[in-house]
Amino acid sequence: MQKKPDSKSTSLKSTNNQTDDLVASVIENPEVLSRVLDTPKVQAIVLKHFQGPVPPPAMLKEYNDVIPGLANRLIELTEKEQSHRHSIESDNVKISKRGQIMSFFVVLIIIFAAILFGLNGNTVLAGILVGIDLAALVTAFIAGKYYSIKTTDSENE
Repeated sequence: MQKKPDSKSTSLKSTNNQTDDLVASVIENPEVLSRVLDTPKVQAIVLKHFQGPVPPPAMLKEYNDVIPGLANRLIELTEKEQSHRHSIESDNVKISKRGQIMSFFVVLIIIFAAILFGLNGNTVLAGILVGIDLAALVTAFIAGKYYSIKTTDSENE
């Protein structure tokens, strides 16, 4: 029985034959080698970068070519993220306003209590209440400014 030639060994032999033929043709005609070496090759490295929530239209088209409908999904995801961020910021503003209103009423109650104590003859207690109230207000304003500056700096980094 005859052995069938292995396809890998056959392809290696044909590759070796082609290489030998190329070497022989270069040896016979050295101009071929000089033309190959003198031919300039142009290579370019392209770097694409975008910044923002939505990729540029060309990139969206490429996404759509890979997975149909992916560009629409990305746009919807971006819109949902934006609305979520807006709702978070709106909630933070509401919480801040509510805290300011509650603080205002607490201060009014303390001042009213200090007035009552002052009218009833407890001027020392009234003075202490007003002093503590003022110290708390000053501390709140200073701390509020400090933390707002600190959060602004950390967001900019």
